[in-house]
Amino acid sequence: MAMGALVFSFFMFLSSLMTNPYIFMLCFSVAAGFGAGTSCLLPAWAGWTYYPERKGLVTGLNLAGFSLGGLVYGLVFSFIANSTNIPPSITA
Repeated sequence: MAMGALVFSFFMFLSSLMTNPYIFMLCFSVAAGFGAGTSCLLPAWAGWTYYPERKGLVTGLNLAGFSLGGLVYGLVFSFIANSTNIPPSITA
């Protein structure tokens, strides 16, 4: 998990320095994908160790927890960041 956190933090820092929106999206996507993937693997492995006969159920619950966490986090963060509900405007 520490490796995932380090790579995630590095790519988040790198994406904060980007001025091109496409390069920013690439760095941010790599950071989010790799960080979430490596962070999701350790709880799945622990579940597989404790319940070796129910690996499918453990994997499903693990992924459901990560997905619901992202959904709740996204809704809460968008409410905090845009509480007045101003529509986005992108100018390049």
